[in-house]
Amino acid sequence: MPFLGEVTKDKYSHTLIWQRCERCGNERWVRCILGVPRNKICVECHGGGHHNRSKKGRDIWIMHEGYVAIRNPLHPRAWKNGGMRRSRFNLEQALGRPLKKGMVVHHINGNVQDDRPENLLEIGRQGHTKLHHQLRANKTMVGVVFPH
Repeated sequence: MPFLGEVTKDKYSHTLIWQRCERCGNERWVRCILGVPRNKICVECHGGGHHNRSKKGRDIWIMHEGYVAIRNPLHPRAWKNGGMRRSRFNLEQALGRPLKKGMVVHHINGNVQDDRPENLLEIGRQGHTKLHHQLRANKTMVGVVFPH
């Protein structure tokens, strides 16, 4: 985990600083413009949502499948736009290590926006597919949502 005030560059040579939100205290990478952090508060505290502006420049957004994505350009598995699924990030933080190759994140309660570590499970791709087939076959399970 980076320390507060740590400065680095992302793969596009943008200057980033690890900063704490002034309202909620969550820490995240913030882009600097002329040496000044672009945002003092996070998107969640600012009241931003998936509809308020384009994905570019936001720290968090909702993907079309309903998954929550976050900006984390220094992560080795980040996409070209510097984003990654929040569920993967949260599970890796809880485990204290990156997910192993071929492993995916399963949302235990079926809600793909519930990224609490206790709702996430590291599972192999084939096992994940098999699990979803079994869950769909047994639709009588109480409290489980089947979004896929």
